[in-house]
Amino acid sequence: MFYWLTELSDKISFFNVFRYITFRTGGSIVTALVFVFLFGGPIIDLLRLKQGKGQPIRTDGPQSHLVTKKGTPTMGGLMILSGLLVSTLLWANPKNPYVWVVLGVTFAFGLIGFYDYLRRAGDWLVLAPVLGGFGLTLVTISHLLPIAIAYELVPDFRAAVDARTFDTRGHIYEALGRRDDAIADFRRALAIEPRMQGSREGLQRLGGKP
Repeated sequence: MFYWLTELSDKISFFNVFRYITFRTGGSIVTALVFVFLFGGPIIDLLRLKQGKGQPIRTDGPQSHLVTKKGTPTMGGLMILSGLLVSTLLWANPKNPYVWVVLGVTFAFGLIGFYDYLRRAGDWLVLAPVLGGFGLTLVTISHLLPIAIAYELVPDFRAAVDARTFDTRGHIYEALGRRDDAIADFRRALAIEPRMQGSREGLQRLGGKP
């Protein structure tokens, strides 16, 4: 999400830092860390409340586990996956199809872990909201991934998206009273797609030339 701020770097030079993967990597690490610190405890408490007795404890393991691990909830990976999802959506380049591939594979393995829990605990109702949320996430990724791949690999599709982006931003600038910025974006849109009627009309309203 923050990557889109680079579109404004020609106006605010600071936004150039979001082009650098090293900066965004550091930001994503800090974001995931803060997310886990803030929401890890509540997630664990919620899981403990929903699961009641906690995860099954193997009797053939250390005897101390029968006491120290009693009531410990399972599904701690939910906290890790949530932090990963939030930090990735905020800091990754959404136009890179490999981002969506990695997210899809990661959450697919997360679903395997959920299935393992269900197989051992048999508590389907507890996980129904969680599975629904992750299912919605996978559906969203499956829809965005083809768009990201098409943007990277199909020049005509990329041109259409870029032209529409400049056209939309031009109208936003026009509404904010930023005439010069609006004219510049309308011209960019028309340079990519000369048939962009909205940009042409915007230039006429603002007294600019294509």
